[in-house]
Amino acid sequence: MKYSSDSIRTLADLAKLLAGSPAPVVLLEGSRALPAELYPALTALGRLLAERLPSVRFRSGNAVGTDTAFAEGVAAVAPERMEYVITNAGMGRKRRIAGCRVVTLDELSPEAAERIIDLSRTAASAARVIEAYRTYGSKNVVGSKGAYLVRDTLKVVGDPANDLAPATAALFYVRDASPLSGGTGHTIRVCRNHNVPVITQTVWLNWR
Repeated sequence: MKYSSDSIRTLADLAKLLAGSPAPVVLLEGSRALPAELYPALTALGRLLAERLPSVRFRSGNAVGTDTAFAEGVAAVAPERMEYVITNAGMGRKRRIAGCRVVTLDELSPEAAERIIDLSRTAASAARVIEAYRTYGSKNVVGSKGAYLVRDTLKVVGDPANDLAPATAALFYVRDASPLSGGTGHTIRVCRNHNVPVITQTVWLNWR
């Protein structure tokens, strides 16, 4: 399955796309297995994006690795434009940077939650975990796994009632051997379903 954008090859291309959105949002996230030697490069890119794109909000799921590297860079410039979308208020508390916005699944209305769950199911490689979350919430192991995928969907599609605009574009660090595995793969599939351009490190790693 092709998932990466052909139209965004440079930072200028990304800026042009974002300029056409009234509420631009860029996802900055990816694999937890980020090589240590790349961590500074992602933090530097997060900083660069926050500096060059002053009207843009940035969003991640606050996972260890790629998410935290990007967030550190953005927050060094404008923590108020960094959004963490997480499963519950306790998730990754120690990793959060002061001043960044936090939105949890618990803040969704019942109607919004059903919508996000339905959209998650269309993108999930294992629908049973989504249905377990629908039925049991995070009360069992399978439902807890589903919560992370529902959270990933929310990052992409947003929720107007919580002033969470849909994503305009998404930058991912993916594992070459399995780019569509796990939560990162699920988020990429949701992006594809909703026409959100996906840009991976083969394109953005050398942006300056």
